[in-house]
Amino acid sequence: NMTLTMSAVRALNDYDGTVSDCADKIANMVLRSARGNSGAILSLFIRGLAKEFKDSVSIGVAELAAGLRRGCEEAYKAVMKPTEGTILTVSRLAAGAAVEAANAGASIENCLACAIKSGEDALADTINLNPVLKKAGVVDAGGKGFMIILSAMLASFVGEVSVPTEVQDISIPAETAFEAFDTADITYAFDTV
Repeated sequence: NMTLTMSAVRALNDYDGTVSDCADKIANMVLRSARGNSGAILSLFIRGLAKEFKDSVSIGVAELAAGLRRGCEEAYKAVMKPTEGTILTVSRLAAGAAVEAANAGASIENCLACAIKSGEDALADTINLNPVLKKAGVVDAGGKGFMIILSAMLASFVGEVSVPTEVQDISIPAETAFEAFDTADITYAFDTV
C-alpha cells in the first residue's frame, strides 16, 4: 500500500520548481494515490511536511526537523483513535529525535541519522506495544515502510542513491495467497479508505 501510495511521485523525476512547490505537488499526488491505512497516514505526514515547507526556496536542518514534527502532528490529528505500536509511534519518535538533534546543532545528515536510529528502535518495539503484532511476531509494516523512506532520504542526501533511468511497474499480482492467512481474528474483511 505504501509503495502504491508513493508511486505517484515518480511523475516528478524532472521537476524543477521550488522546495515549496515540489512539496505541495508531492503532497497532492500522494494524497490522491493513498492506499490502505499506512498509505493514508503517510500521505497526511507528507501533507504536514508540505505545510511546513510552504514558501520555502530551500530548507536547512531546522526546517527539516520542524517538517518531520509537523508531518507527525498532521498524521496524529487525522486518526480518530491513534494506536501506539504503529507508523504513528515510529514517526513521532523519529521526528522527536530529529528536532532534538537540530536543536543541538546537528547537520542535516546527522539529524536524519538520529531520526533513523530512534525510529529503528521504535520500530523494533512495535511488537511489544501492539498485541496484534506481538501475536503475529512481527513489527508494524507501516512503521517499517516509514523507516525505509527515512533511510532513502539520508541515502539520497549523501549521494548514495540516484534517480533510476527506468521506472519499474508497480502492480498487484492477480493471484495472491490470502487463503494462507489465519482469518480467525479478522473482524472486518475489507479496508476501505
